[in-house]
Amino acid sequence: MVEEDGGSEASVDDNAFAILLQGDDAISASANTAEPVLSVRLLGRPQILVHGQDVSREVKYRKGFAALGYLAVHANTWVRREQLASLLWPRLNHAAALTNLRQVLNNLRAVLNTCGVADIIRSDRTWLGFFHTPGCCLDVAWLTKLQLAESSQHHACVEPESLGGDFLEGVEVSDGDEFDSWLHLTRQHLRNCFLTLMEARCLHQQRQPQSPEAIRTAHRLAQQNPLDEHAAATLITLLRESGARRAALNVFDTLQDQLGRELHAVPGDTLQSLRQSLLP
Repeated sequence: MVEEDGGSEASVDDNAFAILLQGDDAISASANTAEPVLSVRLLGRPQILVHGQDVSREVKYRKGFAALGYLAVHANTWVRREQLASLLWPRLNHAAALTNLRQVLNNLRAVLNTCGVADIIRSDRTWLGFFHTPGCCLDVAWLTKLQLAESSQHHACVEPESLGGDFLEGVEVSDGDEFDSWLHLTRQHLRNCFLTLMEARCLHQQRQPQSPEAIRTAHRLAQQNPLDEHAAATLITLLRESGARRAALNVFDTLQDQLGRELHAVPGDTLQSLRQSLLP
């Protein structure tokens, strides 16, 4: 790796998530087997699994998963080499940043190609990109796809409930303010996608009376949104209908404590009415 010296700037593509849905044939093909050949997990602590075996430690460079995450979010489109290089090494001069990027990409290709699924990362002298290939399961792509088409969840190569982790958890680029800004916005967007997916699942599960699956999903939503009164009301209602009144009261009490402590507020009328309905 080259030591840092100069500086440069890079722009971030705001249309990445629309592009991420391209290549659905490859995404669907990867879901037709119980265990994909290659699984790239970027929601939560990053992992690369080959035939179920974790090969993440073979990613040698500190910014390897940062580069992989950026390309994965912009999957099925081309990214300029200079853009990614300056995003990850903003203090290096042009040539040095490109040298570092080439080393990172060579290592990522070596790791990803061990499973025999070729051409996932494609490049020429100017452009590079992550492209969906049959046999590869990318959790970020599935989250975006399922959030927009929740009814297809049973075809996914991942369990929807496993998609709630922070994008690139633990990954930081200490010298890249622009990358950190992009990472923050991307995490927020993907978290919102996950919440939308869980809300749709909960509504679907509520069609079954006293559904334990609906209660579990509602509980997950309340955990993800500890100050969300609507999420709390949904969970309280489901617990009340299942006969778990004490648990429902605990949900109300927990929310009341958090609202008072963090926002100096009290639960609204809907929650107050729900609480009254739980009392003897």
